[in-house]
Amino acid sequence: DGRMAAAGPAAGGPGVSLVVVGTQGCGKTTALAHVCHLLRGFPEEAHAEVRSLAKELGAPAGEHAWMLDRLREERVLAKSIESSLASFRTSEFSYTAIDTPGDEGLTKAILSVTSLADVVVLVLPATQDFEVGIENGRARELALACFTMGIKNICVWVTKMDDLSVKYSMARFDEIKKIVSAFLKEVGYKQKEVPFVPISGILGDNLVVKSNETHWYGGPPAGGVLNS
Repeated sequence: DGRMAAAGPAAGGPGVSLVVVGTQGCGKTTALAHVCHLLRGFPEEAHAEVRSLAKELGAPAGEHAWMLDRLREERVLAKSIESSLASFRTSEFSYTAIDTPGDEGLTKAILSVTSLADVVVLVLPATQDFEVGIENGRARELALACFTMGIKNICVWVTKMDDLSVKYSMARFDEIKKIVSAFLKEVGYKQKEVPFVPISGILGDNLVVKSNETHWYGGPPAGGVLNS
């Protein structure tokens, strides 16, 4: 796989806990699971079984996501219901990642695990679902919850850049970055430069290797941000 991390991770890097939050249907589980795959965080045999099952059932999005969405209901509904743990290593750090449900009714479950995290990844889609999460206040609510729980380091993954309605648009990415940067400051984040990364969770663009599809993006891929 050309998007696979080229170098193996350094053993025994400092441990960092990461919580991944996002609006319903943003694709965060797929993105996190794909990062875990590319950084060799999944047992190969178990992942092969899941990939085979997803292919057999005609659910390509489950190829990686089902390693985290293990409940039958999660796989049928294509959404996370329970928080799940994953681990992977970059060349500098050993990460324990917590994937959280996006459903508004499961906010308490999110709050119970965010208190454990050092870093938060806020995942938002580049599709029209972005406006839904902004208008109903859900995106801001997630950022505020993480800040309130004491997580001062945040980065943003803008997913679904490959969607036909987006087509890796720089203008769309910049529009989202402007809106989200404003509400992150409002809820209290003081980071001088919050990293924003345009990604495709399902195709792997900008997860661990820079993508030619976003030649206009000058920053590191998602894994590179986590490595710093």
